[in-house]
Amino acid sequence: MYVTITLNSGLGADLGPNFNLTADVGSVTPSTATRTELLAGKEVQVDNSATQVTVTSTGACTTSTIINISGQTTTTTTSAPAQFTIGFSLGNAFESCVNRTIDPRIVYAATGQTLANGVTLYYDQQLTSPVIIGFYSDGTNWYRVTGGSGTITSNGSCATTSTTTTTGAPTTTTSTSTSTSTTTAAPTSTTTTTQAPATFSLRYSTISGGHSCYQSSATYYAENGSLLGDGTIIYTNGTLTTLAPAGWYSDGTNYWYVSPTCFEYDVTNGGATAVNIQFRDCDDTITLLTVAAGATENVCAKQFDELNGCTTVNKGVGICQITTNGILTNQTVCPGTTTSTSTSTSTSTTSTSTSTSTTSTSTSTSTTLPPTTSTSTTTSTSTTSTTTGAPTTTTTTTLAPGESTSTTTTTTSASTNHFRSVTPQNSSANACLQSTPNNIYTSVATSNMAINNVFYSDSGLTTLFNGNSQWFKVLWKGAIGTDDIYAVQISSTGVVLAWDYCPSETTTTTTTAAPQCTYNGLTIVCDSGTTTTSTSTSSTSTTSTTTSAGVTYISYPADKYVCDAPNCGAFVEATEIAFSDTYTPVINKWYGALTPDGYAYQLTSTTPSAGPGLVMYEQQFTSCGLACSI
Repeated sequence: MYVTITLNSGLGADLGPNFNLTADVGSVTPSTATRTELLAGKEVQVDNSATQVTVTSTGACTTSTIINISGQTTTTTTSAPAQFTIGFSLGNAFESCVNRTIDPRIVYAATGQTLANGVTLYYDQQLTSPVIIGFYSDGTNWYRVTGGSGTITSNGSCATTSTTTTTGAPTTTTSTSTSTSTTTAAPTSTTTTTQAPATFSLRYSTISGGHSCYQSSATYYAENGSLLGDGTIIYTNGTLTTLAPAGWYSDGTNYWYVSPTCFEYDVTNGGATAVNIQFRDCDDTITLLTVAAGATENVCAKQFDELNGCTTVNKGVGICQITTNGILTNQTVCPGTTTSTSTSTSTSTTSTSTSTSTTSTSTSTSTTLPPTTSTSTTTSTSTTSTTTGAPTTTTTTTLAPGESTSTTTTTTSASTNHFRSVTPQNSSANACLQSTPNNIYTSVATSNMAINNVFYSDSGLTTLFNGNSQWFKVLWKGAIGTDDIYAVQISSTGVVLAWDYCPSETTTTTTTAAPQCTYNGLTIVCDSGTTTTSTSTSSTSTTSTTTSAGVTYISYPADKYVCDAPNCGAFVEATEIAFSDTYTPVINKWYGALTPDGYAYQLTSTTPSAGPGLVMYEQQFTSCGLACSI
């Protein structure tokens, strides 16, 4: 039966800190306890016939006390799950075989199961937390888990290695006059060959998968022989020691997501007694924590080894440091990319065409997808064409007699001239209030407003428009929706991240006096000072005059960090940030300045401070890297 042993807080200073536990019948499991555990209540197992437990101090004092077992005892027998001691590796089968000895871990499966394909492994005895993808080994064989359900999908033998052994000179024998022989063993040399890693040219983004499709390329690495796809582990260095950071990666055709591995959890003990849980923190350190009865603890964990009946709620990365396993997941086709193959029977010509709706020039840069190309071959003529707009020049060269005619067509992209606002805004509503005196361009192939459209600063479509992820008002002149007015959020590489229709009214703003602000030691209060006159262009002519109300800001304490996406750089200082009194900030969440300044701010308290504070963009983020991305 199970009993809970609790000592009161009036213990002598020299008692403990460790104690031995014995029973009048049978033994006690576990047979030892700490002072802290006994003060909180220690659950132990004793013989069903036991009536007393003796607690004996092992410190400077060796006194003991006898505790009578009282109350009705109910014994419930549950079949124990299968338990395995394994070695683990994220991306290498044979590394998991080695880790079985140097870093053993415990996993569980349903009662009676053995390690085999189709078996699901768990971190906890309640079989509620499946293991992550990777390789697991019992020292004899390795087992690979793919997907998110913790199920073994393949296995192999640890005996298969890539190490070669070479035997040197043959055994030699030396004889003496007394016929005594001495044998010298042949030298043995071991050669280990390390094969070059696989390399991939990938584009990276912390914003979205679609955004990654249009970024500059960099080289990433993987195990030799790896193919680009779900389950591949990528690294930033050729020695495969630094895992790629969390975010989205693209080869220009597809994109993948690399997830963080350490998350913030609320761990709740709904039981009547305190229990111990075991988990691995963001640094993979095994951590033991006592959760009191009815209490909730907040932890950062990669995995839980033992929950002892506690429940968990995943709160995202939250306040935890950002870690990763480098594994590509959720392969998705880049927006606006299609691939087609067609055959013309009349000319016996086969052509393959790959087109990208967001590419506008025949000389694409590394920040866009490859330009549209097509190659056609016939029995008498060899023709190569590059087309992104209406053809402008054609050059034909006649070869020597008996040879075919070669024709090369070069096409210059045509562009559409739209009009945009001048000053970037932090919201679509503010953008719609602007005028549109400046030019901005897209390819003529871009007929309508859509996410992932690409804007350029010049009509030749050679310079991407840098919108710095801010909002602009755009008067659209494309084939579809001509003269529609939009608020458009544009990235630093000209890509449309979001858009919305502007209201069908024209607004003129006239500032008669600058607002005057006062600081009373706690808040910053600005009076009204701007008069706005709006004229509606709807069928009913309406003129209204509105005087803006004063804005009150409240300052709060925060920590300031240098932006170094996707992770934050060094801590700079403790500072103060401000929000309008209509916004409720959340402690430990991350924010960026209303006017981006290259820093991220983590709110450390929701108690107003003395101020003054830097005004923030009023949207919270779960990580420093995301706050830096605005």
